[in-house]
Amino acid sequence: MSACRTNAGRRAFFSTMLPAAIQVFDLCKNYPGVVALDDVSLRIEAGEFFGLLGPNGAGKTTLISIVAGLTRASSGHALVMGHDVVGDYRAARTRRRAARVGL
Repeated sequence: MSACRTNAGRRAFFSTMLPAAIQVFDLCKNYPGVVALDDVSLRIEAGEFFGLLGPNGAGKTTLISIVAGLTRASSGHALVMGHDVVGDYRAARTRRRAARVGL
């Protein structure tokens, strides 16, 4: 029997140690007369590849703008490396830069 862990075992081990790269909880964004995001939740682990696909007007740009801290959500929370993009925006932006260069 091999002493190596499976990928799932390794992922479970590291996910308890490190926060998700991006985590979104119950995110909603309303504009006058338009619901751009309605109760969106997702979790992207560090090192994962993730594609955000959808038709025009589906809320892709709105979601990215909220995670980047450019737009505020009507409700819900967005975290980058465990830091809230509104309440702890300086730390969230610092972690994003570090993640971009591979630290």
